[in-house]
Amino acid sequence: LRLGHEAPALALLHQITLEAKGMPVALYARLFLAVSAFKRKEYLAALEQWNSLIRDHGDHSKRWMFHFVVAESLYRLRQSGPAEKAYRQVMEHAPDPHYQAMAAFRIGDVHLDRQNFAQAAAAYFQAAEFYGSRADQFPEVYLNRGEALYGLGDFRLAEREFSSFLKRFPSY
Repeated sequence: LRLGHEAPALALLHQITLEAKGMPVALYARLFLAVSAFKRKEYLAALEQWNSLIRDHGDHSKRWMFHFVVAESLYRLRQSGPAEKAYRQVMEHAPDPHYQAMAAFRIGDVHLDRQNFAQAAAAYFQAAEFYGSRADQFPEVYLNRGEALYGLGDFRLAEREFSSFLKRFPSY
């Protein structure tokens, strides 16, 4: 790969995933292919790889992380329903509350991007209720909540959210 022979290297890694199923080398090759596709913004290819990881390595201790990247891929492909379902998997199975909170707040983003302002506001407020102590780790949540409220026509609450954002994160 470093020598500029990306296509043959990726083909070889794909061949390894087929011929060495169940072996650690197949897992690592599939992980490399999945991450590489996501970095290249080839979200459909990434989704295929991550779903294969979930299917073939369902007992992996980081399976919840596979679901997170599936959710992110689906989000970027504008597949809001499946993305929300995958984020909920992360909320249920991630061992770290940070990632649970991140997934919960991303559900609001899914709805906001679809201009489902009521569902977005509800998702942000529900996530803040459960993960409020972690909300400051995701500054954009305050902006997004304000945007959802603005989209609903609740300008007073939207202004309060925007003001809260500016106070909490003056250098953002």
